Amino acid sequence: MFSHYKNSYLQANCKSYNPGVLNRTVQRAWDEIIYIDEHDLSPPFNRLTSEQPHIPVENVDATRRAEGFGRSAMPKLRRELHHKDLEVVLASLTTITDLVHDPERCYEAIRLKIVDRLVDLVSHDAPAVRERAVLTLKVMAGVAMGKEVIVNNEGLLRNLLGTVEDSYFEVRLQGAACLEMVARYWKSKFQIL
Repeated sequence: MFSHYKNSYLQANCKSYNPGVLNRTVQRAWDEIIYIDEHDLSPPFNRLTSEQPHIPVENVDATRRAEGFGRSAMPKLRRELHHKDLEVVLASLTTITDLVHDPERCYEAIRLKIVDRLVDLVSHDAPAVRERAVLTLKVMAGVAMGKEVIVNNEGLLRNLLGTVEDSYFEVRLQGAACLEMVARYWKSKFQIL
């Protein structure tokens, strides 16, 4: 029987082979060992979680990203935000975005004034840098202190308003989502006017 979830690792890596043939080959190899697979039942049970890593975007190499571990992570990433190499800037922005999902790390980033370092990256020449900088700000705007810091920075608000008219759809989408998060803050109406 062919199941999309049975032997999914082999099916993903050997796309040129028929999945039913792969399943029968694996079953024949398991015949010597008594093994009952729940996916042989009719109908098969679907797995609740995937056993394979899910990487939604192509050309993302997780091994070449900046690491953010320990006490020195945020200061190191903060220094790399204005590196000469664009790949280093993108890697540090992505890592900061991953880290600030944790509220403790988000407050640490606010204390280190990473929001102030993102002001010029929101209007950077490279669209990937603009998108990731605005994405980082959107995640930080999920915390009340993050919203307050963004609202109090007039240059950042001006640059964020500029992203809504950006030529790239991805930047416009992240900019609109970030401004929506900031607009939910009770002080934002008075600060933006």
